[in-house]
Amino acid sequence: MCLIIMSRDKIARWLIEKLLASFVISAIIIYGPIIGFNIQTRGLGTTYSVVTLVSILISLIANILVPQDFGISRRLTEFRGKKTKNDEE
Repeated sequence: MCLIIMSRDKIARWLIEKLLASFVISAIIIYGPIIGFNIQTRGLGTTYSVVTLVSILISLIANILVPQDFGISRRLTEFRGKKTKNDEE
């Protein structure tokens, strides 16, 4: 059995990516004909390209909204001499 434990920031980033990407893709499908882009009449390559582009853009937005922690805050607190919760255990 494989147990994967994700941190809060990874869960938040994953939820933002999935929910926002599905919302944007649904909006393109529903409201695309109103603005002149009917994805239902396009070919498979165009549809795949649009979905891929939306997924990449949403992934970038999610990483901007919930930035990854590379241990900078932990190193700064160690540099200042303060203890973190992980150090106290």
